[in-house]
Amino acid sequence: MTLEYWDDNGNNLSLLYDLFNSWDSVLHEYDKAWGNYIAPHMYIQQTQVGYLATAARDIGWLPQLEFSIERRYTAGSYSNGRCDLALWRKKGKQVQELFVEVESCWYTVNINPKHVKEVSALLSKAQDDVKCIREARGLPRIALVIIRLNKAPFSYDSSDLWERIKLIRKELSANFCCLHVREDKYRKRTPTEEGRDCLGMAAIGCIKGVI
Repeated sequence: MTLEYWDDNGNNLSLLYDLFNSWDSVLHEYDKAWGNYIAPHMYIQQTQVGYLATAARDIGWLPQLEFSIERRYTAGSYSNGRCDLALWRKKGKQVQELFVEVESCWYTVNINPKHVKEVSALLSKAQDDVKCIREARGLPRIALVIIRLNKAPFSYDSSDLWERIKLIRKELSANFCCLHVREDKYRKRTPTEEGRDCLGMAAIGCIKGVI
């Protein structure tokens, strides 16, 4: 796992490292188990939220997918809704909560300016979604875009991609980015129609609040 964190808001670095290192491990575990049948990376939106929930559980959080919440759309006006992922954990006598909203997309590894514009729109949507959760006021929350990276030959050098992902993070003024790269041995044994050309996943996001 490669993770860059841009700490300009007093946010908690260890939370991101712990969560996304665990996410990286979960993706590798699924590849190991399913590599010659289906690529776990082929499905992104709800599946990746599930992987994030599993990753959070492995580091001590209690996850809840599609958690019922109230959304504030106008001042004093609320409506029932769902949050992609809500997390709880207890540290001593303190109960901690974290809300996560996720958007997803898939692009070739050659991400271009058009793609960056689309990622920006998705990140803004995730930020709006998590910002208007009534229960999240004053609590840590993450807005996240997960990108499935396609059309990667086996000779592809992901170091250049990582540099571009970091530039995208900077251009979008996001707080963090990370890159999960599949091991070649799993890509080689995954049938092409099931995602053999998938290099892995990138994640770009913003975090507000501290734990």
